[in-house]
Amino acid sequence: MTRDFCNLNRAEVLELVADMGQPAFRAQQLLGWVYGRQQLDIDSFTNVSKDFRAQLKQVIHMPRYKIVSVQQSQLDETRKILLELEDGQRVETVLIPINSKLSQCLSTQVGCRMGCTFCATASMGLRRNLTNSEVLAQIFAARELVAPHQYITNFIFMGMGEPLDNYEHTVRSIRTITDPEMMGYSHRHVTISTCGLVKGIERLAKEDLPCNLAISLHGVNDEQRSAIMPINRSGGIAALMGALRRFPLSSKKVITIEYLLIAGHNDSLEDARNLVKLLRGMRCKVNLIIYNSHEHADFSPTTRERALQFQRILAEKKIMTFIRKSAGADIDAACGQLAAAAKD
Repeated sequence: MTRDFCNLNRAEVLELVADMGQPAFRAQQLLGWVYGRQQLDIDSFTNVSKDFRAQLKQVIHMPRYKIVSVQQSQLDETRKILLELEDGQRVETVLIPINSKLSQCLSTQVGCRMGCTFCATASMGLRRNLTNSEVLAQIFAARELVAPHQYITNFIFMGMGEPLDNYEHTVRSIRTITDPEMMGYSHRHVTISTCGLVKGIERLAKEDLPCNLAISLHGVNDEQRSAIMPINRSGGIAALMGALRRFPLSSKKVITIEYLLIAGHNDSLEDARNLVKLLRGMRCKVNLIIYNSHEHADFSPTTRERALQFQRILAEKKIMTFIRKSAGADIDAACGQLAAAAKD
């Protein structure tokens, strides 16, 4: 049985090459082809011999996926890519345009078991975790579609699934993305978004992995948050806020607080004032997100006027606050709308 090359870290690639009786520089050649040139066809590795290529095919294979469909928003040119994996399971990834550059929203699971009632992915339940390679396959697939003048500059682990519920593969994929000998992106361009798994946040705090951290908060007290986010019932907001306050940040970084505004649930002006109290003293910024409707949940979005009032209360207390534009809402690609058709 062959091994998936993109499940290997740099040290494991070096070990693979050594086990094949090849010099260490062969590892650099392989990494250069796969991650530098985004080439997944072993036969195209023209600076290595045919014999070595034949050897490679006996021990490794490249990510196996198929692009099933690509939908493009008529509102903002966001693209939603549906991928089918080797076992027939399907995941979605989203390319979001920002001027001539792109951000990519990556999935880490087929479905999700967190049960957030506002999220379409939760309606699938958890089918399985993605491997490191299957996370990276989303990047390779996206690169097949982008124009030569476009460049994917940011990766946000905010697609299908909870990244910290698939901790090992999430961290390994980020290490591949940020390793200078592999994809070579700066940690500043990678964000993990979590619903608030406290043990996962605490574990991440001990990693040498200074990427950005975003928290889906969506409530200002336990009753309010637990009603739409079952994960809050284990520990509550106090435990979550404690983990965030202890999370190590470099001098220029802040934690991003994602706050979904749902009409009649968490969008009152009193909620805004309570959010100010909750965040007092924390190095953070707040992204307010007007709820994106979908068929899997019966909530209503707040009004634009109320979102502006909510933002004003936070801004008056010197909390950096943005109303985040939801990209791709017309193709169900916006926050909380991903729910790929998966194999049973």
